[in-house]
Amino acid sequence: MNDVFLSIIVPIYNVENYIEKCIASIVQNTSANFELILVIDGSPDNSISICNKYKETDNRIVILEKENGGLSDARNAGYKIAKGEYIWFVDGDDYIESDSIDIFFKKINKETDIFLFNYQEIYENKIVKFEKFENEENISGHNLLLKYNNYGIQAWTQIYSKKFLDQHNIIFEKGAIYEDVLFNTQVYSKNPELQVIDNIFVNYVQRGESIMKKKQTIKNVQSVLKILELYNKKEIIDFFPKKFIINRHHYYFSLLFIFLHKSNMKKDEIMDLLNTISAKNFFVFTRHYDSFIVKHIKRKLFPSKSIFIYKNWTFIFLLIRLDNLINR
Repeated sequence: MNDVFLSIIVPIYNVENYIEKCIASIVQNTSANFELILVIDGSPDNSISICNKYKETDNRIVILEKENGGLSDARNAGYKIAKGEYIWFVDGDDYIESDSIDIFFKKINKETDIFLFNYQEIYENKIVKFEKFENEENISGHNLLLKYNNYGIQAWTQIYSKKFLDQHNIIFEKGAIYEDVLFNTQVYSKNPELQVIDNIFVNYVQRGESIMKKKQTIKNVQSVLKILELYNKKEIIDFFPKKFIINRHHYYFSLLFIFLHKSNMKKDEIMDLLNTISAKNFFVFTRHYDSFIVKHIKRKLFPSKSIFIYKNWTFIFLLIRLDNLINR
């Protein structure tokens, strides 16, 4: 009989300065009913030695070594060997609260597809709490969206039923930059049954440069387009509340503009992008964009341009960006 109720999967790549705190925060729990799967994703640093040190004294730890394939690939590899009825993806540079596993075990209900919880961001000189969800014993994914106009975007803010993920054949998309968004949008489109726990489970450690400050590549832009394409699918539009879909379009179109502004894309790449956006009818919700969003993006990206706001002002912005690239 399988006595592993929970599989905690931790992808590891270049986190030797963080992984010890991550592992220690998990194995301090004395329960024998979980396993910790450490996926060494071709990491060139000393992370493997730290993992082996903990494995020597804790038989709940499983180490899986593989060639580097990225975060999604590492998570999927860990998932394939997981024995638990529930799955928790934790990043190697984060750490969990000491009581989180105990709280989860007390809440276990075989009818629950997802356990959703809160988190906090850890900065060098401050802590920012994100306590947006209240306790809910049983709530559907659709009703959660109606109540909060939001759901847990990050994979590590929830614990998933393996049976549910297997039933719907949901895995992470390899190579995607916003893998959690793609993953959880599919999850919530299946209207899972949730328990919401208002406790903070995860400490999300902030390190390095934000992606918004870096030079953007065509891969970043393509990743945003994948998300917009997903939110444009009929089954997604039919399931998610209209207000939520509109807000998501606001956010990811804004992100697309920012990425284009910071990108090193060439003329032919931008032309391909415009053709893709036009062919896939990503403008279906642009008529709902309010003037604040328009002015904000205009001020941020095109301060020297006088832009008339047409029905498809998104397309106008992209054409201006193309014009700038051609003539720079």
